[in-house]
Amino acid sequence: MSTENRIERSEGTPAMRTRWWMAAATFIVLFPLGGVYGWSVFVTPLQESFDWTWTQAMAPLMANIGAIFLGAYFGGRVQDRWGPRWVVVIGVVVFCVGVATGVLVTDPGDLWILVAGHGVLAGIGLGIAYIPCPALIVKWFPDQRGMAAGLATMGFGAGALLAGPAGEGLMALVGDVPPVFGILAAIYLVIGLPFAFFLKDPPESADLPDPPPSPRGDDLTAGEALRTWQWYALCIAFLANVTVGIALVTLASPIAQEVAEASAGQGAFIVGLLGVFNALGRPGLAALSDRVGRRTTYTAMLVVQALCFVAIPFVPQIVVFALLASIVALGFGGGFGITPAWTADLFGPEHNGAVFGAMIIAWSAGGVIGPLVTSELRDLTGSFEVPLYVWAVVAFVAAILPAILARAPERIAEGGETGARDGASMDESGVPAR
Repeated sequence: MSTENRIERSEGTPAMRTRWWMAAATFIVLFPLGGVYGWSVFVTPLQESFDWTWTQAMAPLMANIGAIFLGAYFGGRVQDRWGPRWVVVIGVVVFCVGVATGVLVTDPGDLWILVAGHGVLAGIGLGIAYIPCPALIVKWFPDQRGMAAGLATMGFGAGALLAGPAGEGLMALVGDVPPVFGILAAIYLVIGLPFAFFLKDPPESADLPDPPPSPRGDDLTAGEALRTWQWYALCIAFLANVTVGIALVTLASPIAQEVAEASAGQGAFIVGLLGVFNALGRPGLAALSDRVGRRTTYTAMLVVQALCFVAIPFVPQIVVFALLASIVALGFGGGFGITPAWTADLFGPEHNGAVFGAMIIAWSAGGVIGPLVTSELRDLTGSFEVPLYVWAVVAFVAAILPAILARAPERIAEGGETGARDGASMDESGVPAR
C-alpha cells in the first residue's frame, strides 16, 4: 500500500479498531501481574508472623524482580519468532503457580519456599509475559510509540491497586498471610489468562498509520544494539529510575507508617494510590515524550524524583507524603513507558522485543538493589531517612545520562567497524530530527 493511500484514515478501519482492542487486552493481562508492587502490605505481617527481619521479609520480592530478566530474555526472543499469544499464556500460568506456592509457608524456616516460588518462579513467569506486550503494541501503534508502550504497561503499574487493598482485606478476613497468596493467584489467573489468547501481531496488510521518520534507516538486531554505547547509557538511566522508584513503591506502606505515622489501613491505601500514579505515568509521560522528546522528559523525570526524595523526610503529614510519593511513582512508571519507545527509536522496532528484553536486566538489578539497600540501611540505622537521601543522589546523577543520547547508533559491521550508514541525528528534545 502506497504512502499516499495511507495518509488519510479513520479509527473506523478494521486495523485501527483492532489496535485499541490489543491495547485493552495487554492492559488487562498485565494488571494482575503488577500485583508484585503491592508486596509492602505483606512485609509487616510476615515479620510479625515469622519473626523475619526487613531484609528477609523483602527477599521474595527481590527474588521475583531479580528473576524477571531470565523470563524477559526468553520471552523477548521467542516473541519475535513465534508471536505473542502463547508466550504470554505460558508466562501468566507460570506466574500464578509461583504466587500460589506461598500457601505452603508454615514456619520461619519456610522462607526459601516463598523466595523460590513467589520469588524466582513467579518472576520468570512475569518476565515471559511482560516483554511481548509493549513490543506488540509498538507494532500496532507505529505513529505513537511512546503512548502505545505506556498503554501496554499501564495495567502492570496499576496492579498494586488490586494487590494492596485486596491483600490487606484478605489478611483481615482470613487471619493469616499464606492462604492469601493462594486466593490472589486464583484471582490473577482468572483476570489475566483469558485476554492473553486475544494477543496477535498486526498482519502485513494492516492499514495502519505510517511511523514518523526514524532516527535510523535500518533496524538493529539485539546483538548489534548491545555493541553500541547508546544501549548501555539508556540501560543505566533505566536502572537508576527502576532502583529509586521500586525502593519507594515496594516499601511504601512501612515508610508511610514511619515517616507520616500512617496506620496499616492508610498504608495500604497509599500502596493502591501509588499503583494508580505508576499506571498513569506509563502512557502519560510516554505520550509527553512523543511530543517534547524522550531526552527532555526522562531528564526532568529523574530530577523531580530526586527532589521528592529529599523532601519526604521533612513532611510528616500523610497527605504531603502521599503527594510526593505519588510523583515518584509517576516517574517510575514513566520510565517503563518511555524506555521501550526510545529503544524502538534508537534501534528500530523490528527487533524491539529482544532489544528492550535484554534491557530488562536493569529492572531485575534495580528490583534487588532498591529494596535490599533500603532494607539493610533501615536495619542498620533504624530509620528510612538515610536510604531516601541515597536515592535522591542516585536520581540526580543519573539525570545526566539521557542528555547525552543525542544520536542514534550507527550500524556495526560484523568485524566491529561502523558501517557506511550514519545514525540519524536527533533534535534538541531527543526525538528524531524531522
